[in-house]
Amino acid sequence: MKARVMRMRRHAGIAVLCVLFVLLTQVYQPYLLAYEGPDEPSHVAYVLWVRNTSSLPDPVAQFESPIRQQVTQNPLYYVLAAVFSTLTPFDYSTVQVAEAHNPWRTHQGALELYENRNQFLMNPAQHALTPDQVRQTEAVRWLRLLSPVFGVAAVIGLYAAALVLWPARYGWAVLAAMGLAFNPVFIQTSAVVTNDLAVAAFGMWALWAMLSLRRHPSSLVSAVLAGGLVGLAALSKTTGAMLVPAAILALGVGWFAAPRRSWGVLVRQMGVLGVAMVVFGGWWYGWLWLTYGDPTGSFTHSQMPWATQGMMHPEAMLNIAQRALVSMWADMGWGGSIIPPAWWWLSFWVPLVGGLLGLRRVRWSADVLILLAALLGVVLGMVMWARVSSFVPGRLIFAAVGAPILLWVWCAMQLPRLRWAWAAMLGLGAVLVVPLTLAPAFGTPRLYPPDALPTGLQGQPLDMGIARFLGYRMAPDALRPDEAAFITLCWQAPPPVEGQTHQPVPYAFTVQFLRQNDFIASQRDSYPGLGNYTLWQSGMAFCDEVQLRPSNTIEGGQPYRMMVRLYDPVTQQSVPAYAPDGTRTDFVDVVVAAPPNP
Repeated sequence: MKARVMRMRRHAGIAVLCVLFVLLTQVYQPYLLAYEGPDEPSHVAYVLWVRNTSSLPDPVAQFESPIRQQVTQNPLYYVLAAVFSTLTPFDYSTVQVAEAHNPWRTHQGALELYENRNQFLMNPAQHALTPDQVRQTEAVRWLRLLSPVFGVAAVIGLYAAALVLWPARYGWAVLAAMGLAFNPVFIQTSAVVTNDLAVAAFGMWALWAMLSLRRHPSSLVSAVLAGGLVGLAALSKTTGAMLVPAAILALGVGWFAAPRRSWGVLVRQMGVLGVAMVVFGGWWYGWLWLTYGDPTGSFTHSQMPWATQGMMHPEAMLNIAQRALVSMWADMGWGGSIIPPAWWWLSFWVPLVGGLLGLRRVRWSADVLILLAALLGVVLGMVMWARVSSFVPGRLIFAAVGAPILLWVWCAMQLPRLRWAWAAMLGLGAVLVVPLTLAPAFGTPRLYPPDALPTGLQGQPLDMGIARFLGYRMAPDALRPDEAAFITLCWQAPPPVEGQTHQPVPYAFTVQFLRQNDFIASQRDSYPGLGNYTLWQSGMAFCDEVQLRPSNTIEGGQPYRMMVRLYDPVTQQSVPAYAPDGTRTDFVDVVVAAPPNP
């Protein structure tokens, strides 16, 4: 009994970390609207197909379905998620993926600007949804409950691999697990529906099995575990198959270092390792090859709009690599558009560079070859993916993300006094992503009650019936042809209606700056960036910042009439607006353009 208590105390750190990790996933999750996870609509559609038909989708017949390019994805995650869905109280039999897109989403622009970031309008608390759309959001929420389970499995797998490298050094093993558990992108991934979690979980345990196989190269159990876990990682996502060389190397290095080397044992173990890989995952690639002539299933991805034809120019590859590095740690949206402010990255770079200062003192072992083989294999897979797609997300490294983390901890161990500093910075960075990134991009704006409306506003207020335009602020305070303007628009919902605390006021507007003859010199069509507030709280006001792109038609010293229109989403017509004196008008103010900056 006493020994059991001692063992529990030794592993108390990882238990606490797992609890914190799950809590973080639940803090992140409400900000991620249904389907807002990367490719989440198609992942959900795949799960629904498996659940409702008890079969895998046909890559040709279902390519035009909501599953889209994911139709050739490896099936393990989707089968497990489909089984999980049968254990929930939610009825998935009639759910169909039909997401409501945000037509005003900003696809490209300044990375530091948080406007119109959400891809979809799928939040019942903020959007006017149909009953079918509400059911879709509920279906996604239930499926997301499985995700932290995979996340915890990956964190514990990395912890176990660290203890193989450094037995009884529990604190350092927990620090290694923190490198994954406090990765904001991994937390986000563990809060949405995606197969990236399965390859991460099986990939971390595959690292553990490979490091164990290196120490017990003649053990049949170790060979079966290593081969089986690599096979399961490969059955989860194609990047998992890139761990195969590392597993073979682990066996070879272990056999070479054994005091007694037997070629018969090596051949037997290689056979066991290979058979386990094929049985647990390799058969999928053979089936794709025999059926479609493409063992990786990339032929569906090559038909998407972002597909590439062959290897790209080196400069383009460099840009893709930079984006992948950013999105590996803290890209919270689709395509590199939602990242924390520049100063936040100190929570990543300081521990990384500080830990690497111990590099010159490290005494490496043969294990580093296995870790490097796993890492380089997955990186090679990402390079191969760049020949198919112009977007290479950093999360593709999840199959072997434990390898660089373990190498970093190996260096950081040479500076033991700084361990807690690195841990604190990683944890603080994971927490700060919420107020610095998720809340501005996806959260609801600050609300002002009727007796405390925002002050210091410019321009003429307008009464549009379904809403009131209160005024604006602009920075800088003059239009420039070479500088973007940031405009804050303040709105107020109609007075309360008996028994109705929220009112459906779809918020689609246009800001225009007109010259003489009503020539549009600059214009911004938008949807609210701060929460896409379509269900307005009665009588409450809020402000929303949007960016007005610079326009070459802006001339310094010239006056421009600022016009604001609110549109009816059904008729697509502007809603009649009235000035305080009762005149119908969209006019707000006159803004004089400043000359270009010298």
